[in-house]
Amino acid sequence: MTLNLLTSFAQFEREIAGERGREKRAASRRQGFWYGSASPLSYAVVQQKLVVEPQEAAVVRDIFARFLTQPSVTALVQELAERGVTTKRWRTKTAGLKGGATFDRNALYKLLNNRVYLGELFYDGQWHASTHEAIIDRGLWEQVHERKASRARRTGVSNRQQSNEEVFWLKGRVFGTDQHAMKPWISSSRRGRHYTYYVPQQDIALGAGQSGLPRLPAGELHASLLAFLHQGLRNPDTWFAALAPSLTQRADFDRESITQRLQNFEQTFDLLFPGTQRRLFRMLVDKVVVGKDQIVIHIRPQGLMELIAELLNLQV
Repeated sequence: MTLNLLTSFAQFEREIAGERGREKRAASRRQGFWYGSASPLSYAVVQQKLVVEPQEAAVVRDIFARFLTQPSVTALVQELAERGVTTKRWRTKTAGLKGGATFDRNALYKLLNNRVYLGELFYDGQWHASTHEAIIDRGLWEQVHERKASRARRTGVSNRQQSNEEVFWLKGRVFGTDQHAMKPWISSSRRGRHYTYYVPQQDIALGAGQSGLPRLPAGELHASLLAFLHQGLRNPDTWFAALAPSLTQRADFDRESITQRLQNFEQTFDLLFPGTQRRLFRMLVDKVVVGKDQIVIHIRPQGLMELIAELLNLQV
């Protein structure tokens, strides 16, 4: 009981200390102080205050202005890369250098959404007017965000999470040959329908075609994998070679009987509920690797063992 009492007091002290720290930071922000070594592009930190860097500020104003004139975000990102414009470069407290990366879509949207450029700071859960100098006037800010919103409606890009496991059965398991996961993406409505894709990350960040990898319609990829699974269930010999000896060497592992069970299961697979099919997809498919002209499918041996155990009612 004494130990529990001491633990409770210790937890209470930690919470009080955390609350005091948050209140102190909020009070400092109210006075215009900046916390952290990394300041936004166009500002430097002088005595914990944001001070305008004229050359960087000119770059930020130019980015806001060009966002209104360029036909697409991809075009603007490519132009910034050609001009050698990079993100903020700063020195850490340990004297290391960070930042200075080429702008991609994420970095560009982060800059365009940063209300620090309006002369504001974030504390107490919202943005407030601060003492540092604004470098973007509110009229230009509103024009940029109206254009951004119209482009989002036109292209289907949205800040809210649109993908889910019911639509993207292989979310997190589709990769390009560049070793990066392909991201689920849902198009805007076209004639009342939405189209779903697995898109290379580089194409999302830098623009379509940058990765050299195809953009895969989710329905077509699922159909191809379904055909692959049907073929494997009909002729499972190549799958058996990947199974652990601890299963194949069991006395009750009858290869002929198991093959027959899998073949019978293949004939009823299409009749299963979608939720059950999704579960089996994720049970059997470990990874899908997409190249320029081929797709390689990796089966989960453990998943196949689980399926066989379910069909035969074995304990794995």
